[in-house]
Amino acid sequence: MERAEAIFSRWLQLPNLTSLLNIISELCSNIYQHSGDPRGFVMIQRYQHYSLNQVEVILAAGDLGMGIRGSLAAKHPELGNAPLDYIQVAMAGSSSRESGRGGLGLRVVEETVGKEGGYVWLRSETAAIRSYGPNRHYPFTDLAAMPGTQVVVKFDAPLPD
Repeated sequence: MERAEAIFSRWLQLPNLTSLLNIISELCSNIYQHSGDPRGFVMIQRYQHYSLNQVEVILAAGDLGMGIRGSLAAKHPELGNAPLDYIQVAMAGSSSRESGRGGLGLRVVEETVGKEGGYVWLRSETAAIRSYGPNRHYPFTDLAAMPGTQVVVKFDAPLPD
């Protein structure tokens, strides 16, 4: 988090920098708490578009763990085997934590991106959802199988002064 803040504080102004740091924190927490993979990853890329007077930030996070269905299957046995159903439940704010608390991480990311103007791509197993904000979801099925969970977040911000 400190490294991301040091690097991106040169290119992003508040509240955009705060949004980026919150998204990183939420995604890293999800990897740690839900994946079962001790080695998740986060990558960030920034593109400057002078003609549009904006910065495009793309963040990717992922793991090679149990995936969303693996994390939620015990809590939601009624969902069956369709990976997309589990992704939709995760985007709705469900959590695999035993306490029943939490589960807001992906919703926070989705709401933040909706305000910033961008999208979240959430992929697990053979399915994915692209969200442009709450209630603006586009599902994808029959993708090539991949282990774990992958998330891409893209948003635009004005060029700093």
